[in-house]
Amino acid sequence: MKKVLTIALFLAGTTLFAQAPASTTPAQTSTAPGAKATALSKSWILSSTENFGDKHAPTDIQKIDLLNLMEGGHYRLIMNGVAESGTWMLSKDNLWITLTSSTSDVKKFKILESTETMLKVDYRDADDIHNILVYSLIKR
Repeated sequence: MKKVLTIALFLAGTTLFAQAPASTTPAQTSTAPGAKATALSKSWILSSTENFGDKHAPTDIQKIDLLNLMEGGHYRLIMNGVAESGTWMLSKDNLWITLTSSTSDVKKFKILESTETMLKVDYRDADDIHNILVYSLIKR
């Protein structure tokens, strides 16, 4: 009986140890600082929008919408046919793009997904409505 109890305790302890997280510190990345910002510094055109998981083509007003993030920290945005420009920055956690227009208006885009050719962001408008915007790389 003593042997069975010892084996049971050993197995329970091993199982608990195996399920414990290896580390409680955030994972370190090998990407150099600013690499993500450099990767986003491109000209993007609105290719679709999403509403509750349904994809929609840009409306007639949105057909010219674009986001041009320049390496020098400046941007040009056309949203719903209205153009603006200013400065942009990427948060340290590479999750938020903050656009500050020349009139000091601030827009925040939460990066949901980004690849070499696609940028998907969540933008909350003045009415606090989520707008999922999917941009494609402008091919030159």
